[in-house]
Amino acid sequence: MARAIPPSQSPFSNYAYAILTANALRTPDKVALTYCGEQSFTYDQLNRKVNRVAHALLAAGVEPGMRVASLMNETLHVAEVYLAQMKLGSIVAALNPYWPADTLRQVVEHSECTAFVYDATVEKLIDEIRPDLPGVKLWLRVGGPSEGSVDVDALA
Repeated sequence: MARAIPPSQSPFSNYAYAILTANALRTPDKVALTYCGEQSFTYDQLNRKVNRVAHALLAAGVEPGMRVASLMNETLHVAEVYLAQMKLGSIVAALNPYWPADTLRQVVEHSECTAFVYDATVEKLIDEIRPDLPGVKLWLRVGGPSEGSVDVDALA
């Protein structure tokens, strides 16, 4: 039986959150991200936003080591939510909004995710796959409230 390697010891760990945090301390006013060529965020601003999202996910019930499916279509949400999940130490199953519904279902099932975070732009797809994912006990939505899902924005 294979032994699980703690994320801190894995050569495959993603340390993007650590780079973000270090740059927020070292060069807080430097631009970290430009969104759609119109909106820019400094390292400090992005780090603060990611921290708010991380605290919202914690408040909603996401814990370190929890397997969380993430279906984000909005680019800014991808950055914020994935970095927040990495800061928490949850296991991210990154999904592609262009995959067919059946592929999404299979990936979530095989990943054994018990939580699912998504943004408002994929609501129709979520409505289609949600009934077939009984193992997912926690549904979280970025982009406003939705029946049956935790409103991440309200918590952040």
